[in-house]
Amino acid sequence: MSQPQRSAAADPFSLLGQPAVFSVSVASAESAARALLLRVHPDRFAQGTDAERRAAMAMTTRVNDALAVLRCPVQRTQALLALHGAPVDTSRPARLPLEFLEEQMALREAVEEGRLLPEALRSQAEALAAPCEARLAEIFSRPPPERPADAELHEAAAQLAVLQFITQFLKEHA
Repeated sequence: MSQPQRSAAADPFSLLGQPAVFSVSVASAESAARALLLRVHPDRFAQGTDAERRAAMAMTTRVNDALAVLRCPVQRTQALLALHGAPVDTSRPARLPLEFLEEQMALREAVEEGRLLPEALRSQAEALAAPCEARLAEIFSRPPPERPADAELHEAAAQLAVLQFITQFLKEHA
């Protein structure tokens, strides 16, 4: 499979001048976003034409969206998979490992029975997410044009499903 071209329009990493790796420096991305926003913020174009104001607003939105992607491990993984030509198929539910599902059921029961406070729940969820994030950092350790093997991309999609499940669980219970 050939490597897709990176375009700043569709690539949050390129837009913010960051390497397309899972362990991207969020602090560096935030710094780059601030610098870019200083140049394109709509307030700088208050006296400009309608087209200039619309372009500034659109660029500000793109910068803010790109930063949100790089801050969020789930969105960052989705972007990396797409950059490597392996977008996530959201039309079917992901198959999650049985051991993981059993851990989630135990957590859910502990929360429902009041045995697990929100702070402890967050800590437990972070402990479940840590190995996923570590493996994603390994898979996506080299920026394009280097590409993970197809088997690694499939594994990354499975790790993404686990992260999505954890994120949703925390939204519902924390």
